[in-house]
Amino acid sequence: MREPLKLYLLVVALSHTLNHVFVQAHLALIPVFMTEFGLDLITVGFMVAIPLIAQGLMYLPSGIIADRFDNYYLVAFSLALTGSAAVMMSLASNIPVIVIALSLLALSTTIFHPPSYAIVSELFPAAYRNRALGIQGGAGTFGFALGPISVGLLLTVIGWRMIYMMWSIPALLSIVILLWLKLRAPKKPGKAKVEAVSQSRESLRATLTLGFVMFLAVISIKAIGSQAISTFTTPYLVQIRGMSPSLAGLILGLIPLCGIVAAPSGGFIADRLGEKRWLFVAFVGDLLGALGVALAQTLEALIVALLVYGFFSYTSMAAAASLVAQYTSKGRRGLGYALYFLPSSLIGGVAPVLGALVAEAWGIWQVFPLSTVIFAVAAVLLWFTPTAKPRI
Repeated sequence: MREPLKLYLLVVALSHTLNHVFVQAHLALIPVFMTEFGLDLITVGFMVAIPLIAQGLMYLPSGIIADRFDNYYLVAFSLALTGSAAVMMSLASNIPVIVIALSLLALSTTIFHPPSYAIVSELFPAAYRNRALGIQGGAGTFGFALGPISVGLLLTVIGWRMIYMMWSIPALLSIVILLWLKLRAPKKPGKAKVEAVSQSRESLRATLTLGFVMFLAVISIKAIGSQAISTFTTPYLVQIRGMSPSLAGLILGLIPLCGIVAAPSGGFIADRLGEKRWLFVAFVGDLLGALGVALAQTLEALIVALLVYGFFSYTSMAAAASLVAQYTSKGRRGLGYALYFLPSSLIGGVAPVLGALVAEAWGIWQVFPLSTVIFAVAAVLLWFTPTAKPRI
């Protein structure tokens, strides 16, 4: 990679980390919310689902916007929304306000993903794209980890509200760095701009090929299992395993923490094995990890199973993101990434409610065998998904 490109990747990756610090922080706080506000599992399911559904509904508009407006400014706007919503969260005194703040945080992620991934995928040629997207994904997983881990370390020290306030400061300050980088960006030739505008008018029907539609279906199914595990891991650890909320938050943070290594590694492996082949292997790894959690008898075995699940879950990110670039043209890439991230929010929003119903009826433990079956279905469908022809 050329040195200027490394600088751009570093800044965009840093913004990914700061945007994602808040994605799983509230999941680590579920046991605290249940105690402080007197919530049952069904209410928790809706509290998690509503922001995800709101997020999913905005992915298509945000993808269309990403194809028409400057990506750097859109990323900066998403970070401003992230910091503001975090401040709102720190001041919340009831569940409705918390749900609104979480919805705004989810919306900021919606706005962030299409332009940020479009920036990285367009900066790097196909030979380096998997690695760059792997680094970008690893930075996001670092943010995933920082949220729950900071909850585990600081919950009894400064309280959950001050944790949100603390992380809002670097999120807002990163806007300055991003806009500084934008000023250094080379001007694109006018002809390239005209071509990009022309490509952005490619019809939605032309973008939604059979292979891409099946790929989106795979991601949708996978998202249900992943979101169910993310939502109910901490209640399971507190209510069934008898852990404190702080320790449960730390363990939840271990899942994305291993993604710091797994996401970039997945990019390198996908370069050698192929994106679709490695994605299938990763889905099987997810299945084995979820099954391991369900069968674990000791704390050590449980942590190992969660780490296995986390590794394979995050090692698939670069391959999946690279497949989006192959299925879509450059002018429709913002829309392509919007469609890619939409299932994890809109369809994945079903998972907390589904998991809550299963947990209330048969126990929280049943969420993990259910996720195992879901991962198996996703892997089988992926196997029959047509391979994408590489696009520029």
